Formats: sequence, structure tokens, C-alpha cells
Amino acid sequence: MIEDMGFAKGGNVSVIGAAMIAGFFASACSLPFDYVKTQIQKMKPDPVTGELPFKSPIDCAMKTLRAGGPLKFYTGFPTYFVRIAPHGMKGTFCDDVCGCCITWLTSLTQLSSHLYWCLHCPR
Repeated sequence: MIEDMGFAKGGNVSVIGAAMIAGFFASACSLPFDYVKTQIQKMKPDPVTGELPFKSPIDCAMKTLRAGGPLKFYTGFPTYFVRIAPHGMKGTFCDDVCGCCITWLTSLTQLSSHLYWCLHCPR
């Protein structure tokens, strides 16, 4: 599709566009799970009865769905997108441009050694 607009197939614009789309879907697919996890982590016992509001993550998801509908799971999406999307974008971009599979980078300490390998890849 982007090639139909005059951009080279496999060029930087195509790669960056694909990386942005990957970042968006990474955020969209993982936010509901993160939302439920955060609700479980933040729950406090009722001061009167001492019961917790949720018995399990499934219970939390079902109560959230009933109370707020499916869009409730996407509360805070812009902030989450800004935080998560760059990871998906970095992985997609580096994997496509370098040709080496470095999507599993987890810290900046490892970044320099892996970029060195990617730049000196025998490919």
C-alpha cells in the first residue's frame, strides 16, 4: 500500500511506517492485560468487611467489563502507547534494517554490544 504512494519497497519510510503500526498493535493488544494487572496490584481490602474487591484476574476482568464496557480496558491508552510503542518500533526497525534478530534487547547496557554485533553482522 505504501509502495503505491511512491515510496520504495523496503525503504526507510516503509520500515518506519511498519514499525509504527507494530508499536500501535503491541500497545493495543497488551493494554487490557496490563490494566487488569494494575487493578489487582492496587486493590485494597474493604475497611468494613475486609474483603478484597477481586478474587482473581478473571474476576477483575469480568467486573470491569460489566461496569465500564470493553473500552474501560483502554483507559490511559495514549500514555501507554507512548511508553510501550517505542519497544515494538525499535524491534521492528532494527530487525528489518540490520537483518539481525535483536528484538530481545532488554536494557541499555546490552544495547552497545548488540548494536556492535548488528553493525558487524556477516550478512
